[in-house]
Amino acid sequence: MRSVRGQPVWKRRGVAPDGRTAKVAAARTFDPLPAGSLDGSKIMALFDERATAFALHVRERAGQVGDADLASQDLLIEILRGVEKQRWMLRAHSGM
Repeated sequence: MRSVRGQPVWKRRGVAPDGRTAKVAAARTFDPLPAGSLDGSKIMALFDERATAFALHVRERAGQVGDADLASQDLLIEILRGVEKQRWMLRAHSGM
């Protein structure tokens, strides 16, 4: 991890990343998928909605990280590339 003056970047910012599943799930900003049987096009639209929201969030975070932590920014850009690819495949498959 990159450090400045002997401190990791996250410590200088005052927060430690918390990527535990329960913590991430509790912080979600969208409703859970509806229960029961769903039409295929509805499922595709719901997944596209979530993938789009996630892509926007990652893009925003990558901009915030900026030059302060280039390794983390690069990681977020690679994640964004993968998400954008998945969005493209979802849309191509569903004809959106």
